[in-house]
Amino acid sequence: MKRLGLLGGTFDPIHIGHLVLAIEACQQRDLDAVIVVPARDPWQKGTVVASAERRLDMVNCAITSHAQLLSSIVDLEREGPSYAIDTIDDLAKQYPDAEFEFIVGSDALSGVPTWHRADELVSRVVFVCAERPGTPLEIPPGTRVATIQVPRLDISSTDIRERVAQGRSIAFLVPDAVGEYVHNEGLYRSM
Repeated sequence: MKRLGLLGGTFDPIHIGHLVLAIEACQQRDLDAVIVVPARDPWQKGTVVASAERRLDMVNCAITSHAQLLSSIVDLEREGPSYAIDTIDDLAKQYPDAEFEFIVGSDALSGVPTWHRADELVSRVVFVCAERPGTPLEIPPGTRVATIQVPRLDISSTDIRERVAQGRSIAFLVPDAVGEYVHNEGLYRSM
């Protein structure tokens, strides 16, 4: 049976912190692969700047040289809000012989009880949790959690978008291919 990690998010844009989290989860949990899933309509996020298709392009630029990282369009093919349980349902159809581990930061883990169909999600996955600076690890009752250690990188997509809008460098915050894509597509310049 395959063991697959799932890293969902807005990825507006994907950055080095996301990739380090995915690789560390893959290695520390001995996963066969990590599937990176950009959300079409992230239900708990505010405004999304880049289109879903462009965010998928950036994910693909970022993971191209990492054989253990895959991308998926399951959330982009579905209309309406992107809920984690729907993502698991769709991926389970594509990978019927797989067990899934859902990769989150400690900030997201504490909110799991508020997620759509949370009880069902909790019963189907192990949450792989990386502690975030300033966010204590709070494990919701009944949630199976495996913690991993990840280098602390203070990088955020919000900061990256602001840097681009200000004409500042995003070198070393995103993979080179993502930085080139952002530049070539003129993303985040006017915010």
